Amino acid sequence: MSLEIAQHPAIRHAVLHPLDTLLTSQFQSSLSQSDGASFRIRAARRGDASEIVGLLTSERGTPNVETVGWIISHPEAEVTVGVNASDRAIGVVTLYHGPSLSMGGRCGTIDDLCVTRPWRRRGVGRALLESVVARASVLSVRRLELRSYGDVTLGMKEFLHACGFQRVATTVFERPC
Repeated sequence: MSLEIAQHPAIRHAVLHPLDTLLTSQFQSSLSQSDGASFRIRAARRGDASEIVGLLTSERGTPNVETVGWIISHPEAEVTVGVNASDRAIGVVTLYHGPSLSMGGRCGTIDDLCVTRPWRRRGVGRALLESVVARASVLSVRRLELRSYGDVTLGMKEFLHACGFQRVATTVFERPC
């Protein structure tokens, strides 16, 4: 399944800021929870690789530290993390972006959206997605897709819809390499 953002205001109105400045200015002040816990959104660093592996392994599969470190450093991929007050990763999302001939500009794909179970339904996933949408706007992305592999629960569909995404008909063919 592929989900695509449709006429999201952030995609049409880019504000040029470095990523960390953009993330801090938009999300830092509103991320304290009523239970006293707080989190912030920031660009991932190579030192976060093992925590990201742990997060994704517990939820999805078995990535390795070298691959995650390589993706964090890749020029067409941006990994963003939600971190708790101790600066430990509690959520992650990856934005891949590159040129598209058919779109006549840059396209983006959101992948690896994952929030650890204790931090779900506390705004971390929404803040991660909002940060990626804002970054896509800065990069002048013309189409932004979120791909989900496997079953999508009703809760996930509702969450993504509330974040401005809508399901689109698409056919994806895969070939193992």
